Amino acid sequence: MITVGFRSWILTAALFVSGVAVANAPRTFVIGAQSIDYYPHYDFAARNDKGFAWTVLEDVAREYNFRFVYLAMPIKRLQRELAKGNVDFLYPDNPKWHSGADQEQVKRHYSAPLFHAMGGTMVLPEFRDKPVSAFRALSVPFGFSPVMWIDNPQFSHVRIVAVTDAWAALDMVARERVSGADIEYHVARHQMRRKRLTHPLVLDPRLPYDIVGFHMVTLKYPEIIELINQYIEKYPQRMAAFRQRYQLTEADQILEQVTISRQ
Repeated sequence: MITVGFRSWILTAALFVSGVAVANAPRTFVIGAQSIDYYPHYDFAARNDKGFAWTVLEDVAREYNFRFVYLAMPIKRLQRELAKGNVDFLYPDNPKWHSGADQEQVKRHYSAPLFHAMGGTMVLPEFRDKPVSAFRALSVPFGFSPVMWIDNPQFSHVRIVAVTDAWAALDMVARERVSGADIEYHVARHQMRRKRLTHPLVLDPRLPYDIVGFHMVTLKYPEIIELINQYIEKYPQRMAAFRQRYQLTEADQILEQVTISRQ
């Protein structure tokens, strides 16, 4: 369990490692982040390049002279630690991930989205020539809920298989143990390149997909959220350069490319 004392230790250790004298240190905030490899979007447990979101947030911190410390933890603990005050922000978050009752209990302050991610269904190329009724089983990383599948009565017969991570979900498709994997498009492409998958999977736009904004959220620091929003609005060229560096494509372009490739 993370305690307030442990939070203070994290902040002190971060200042010590950076070599900044405490008296002259910039204001420091703790970001609670998902402890999963979701690169190129983020991998906050990585030693060096932690992905697109980290690159943006580090530039925001430099712009406004404060410091972010990143604390990766299991997905299910994030909201608890934010409510306790052990972390100042969470990333990523989205209002759609919370029930109406949750939203009413406490005031959440959301940034503009750093990026709109596209969660889609990755299949073997030959599946796109089959009817969607042939779909039987869907693999998903543990901790993720394929809402677009669960809420669609057309796919009520589909079996949901939870696995350890994104690569495990993709690998089950490659081995034909499931029909498809519900994975964010860029994460899937990165994993397939890294693992050198012999026969890369493809996005099937006939199957459920979801476009969701990745936001920062806080309970206590709306003024910092406002600065993040100012940065996004002020520096569109920087944001575009960061997207290009991490090969992130907007969802409408992805769907257009996939549609053209099927013609």
